[in-house]
Amino acid sequence: MREQPWDNLKERGGTPFTKAHDPEGNWDLIDTAITSKDKVITSLGSAVDADGDYAARSTTNYIDSNSDIDEDLTDLDTQIKTNADGIAGVIDGTTARTGTIQNTTNVGTAGTNVTAVEHGDGVQHTTVLTLTNVAFTVAGAADEAIGALIYTFPAGVHLHKVSYMDVALQGGGVVDAATPDTGIGSIEATGAVAVLGGDSTFEDYIPGTAAADCNGTATVVGPVGATAGVLTDISLNAATDTKTVHLNIAASWAGADTVNATGTVVLEWTTLA
Repeated sequence: MREQPWDNLKERGGTPFTKAHDPEGNWDLIDTAITSKDKVITSLGSAVDADGDYAARSTTNYIDSNSDIDEDLTDLDTQIKTNADGIAGVIDGTTARTGTIQNTTNVGTAGTNVTAVEHGDGVQHTTVLTLTNVAFTVAGAADEAIGALIYTFPAGVHLHKVSYMDVALQGGGVVDAATPDTGIGSIEATGAVAVLGGDSTFEDYIPGTAAADCNGTATVVGPVGATAGVLTDISLNAATDTKTVHLNIAASWAGADTVNATGTVVLEWTTLA
């Protein structure tokens, strides 16, 4: 129960002074004023303490160490104006924008040991995939095609424009001299083959290209359109078409080993539906 304004008042001699001693009703006015003050303090929330004193901030972006609410509002208004002017300058072209626009709408999923940075506006996309030791297991001394999932496009309809690859292969010592056929396809490469060309889906994004070695030399291809032709085949990707993207390699391997792929793959595409 809230303390009443007359609770701590006493008449001469120590007799408590009660509301009954106020035939003029002045204490009702005081009580109303205190109630109003309490409501104001409550409405200000953490801006003031229980006594109504301003509570200075220490962990905000723009109003730390201010002395009153008016100063807070002034600082916030100034910063809002600065931000608005900056945004307007970028929009009308008078101010050069720094950095790139990154996006989380209508994006896909990166594979194991792959990170994706999605640039664009949710419709136009440039997906930059960074591969770090994406592993391929070579079973033994034989012809073998191997693939690794590096990205999955989101569900829906999209138009794939171009791809770019800058990827180095590193063996574990057994196959370091191999020059595997290296490409990017919608289907993971498998089978006892030394090249990717036997199945177009093993290399429908980037055609197979002979790597210099499996000893850290990068294979750079692109930008290129779909292997079947720019804006054809896998590029015209309907809702029911394959959404996966694989880095594929094939060779006549010298023996069992692990090959790790490290580098960058870039995909440029557009969400249609």
